[in-house]
Amino acid sequence: IKAPTVICGDLHGQYNDLLDIFDSLEWPPKQRYLFMGDYVDRGPQSIEVISLLLYLKVRHPNHVYLLRGSVSLQIHRRIHQSAVGNIFYRADCLRLYDITLWDSFQECFKTLSLAAVISSRIICMHGGISPYLEKAEDIKRFVKPFDIPDRGIACDILWVKL
Repeated sequence: IKAPTVICGDLHGQYNDLLDIFDSLEWPPKQRYLFMGDYVDRGPQSIEVISLLLYLKVRHPNHVYLLRGSVSLQIHRRIHQSAVGNIFYRADCLRLYDITLWDSFQECFKTLSLAAVISSRIICMHGGISPYLEKAEDIKRFVKPFDIPDRGIACDILWVKL
């Protein structure tokens, strides 16, 4: 990814916050964005957030980049049995559409990259650097789409506990 790039953290279904970011800093393609994951859950408009981001990614592939976040983990449900936001997000998919939409989003998350590098100088990832990560090239060995194992490099990158 080329610099300059705006790096955005967790959105957690906060659609109005996403619109505020674009309105304040300009919409793609006038500005380049890297989103660090956790697009859905908690907030009231998870479907709108991920739908807009996916639309913008397709429309402006060189100006919108999406990384995988910890909310997309299957392990997330086991770690956070009380992940009420994720339950609401799933319920919204089922209420407004059907299980196909939920499944499609889950499959989409499996295709997102674990990390991105900006101008060959800055490495970005949702959680942090795994203690098992010996070199940055180790991240490239994950063939997409893929499930995140319960432990190891990929899990740590999304859900690091220091």
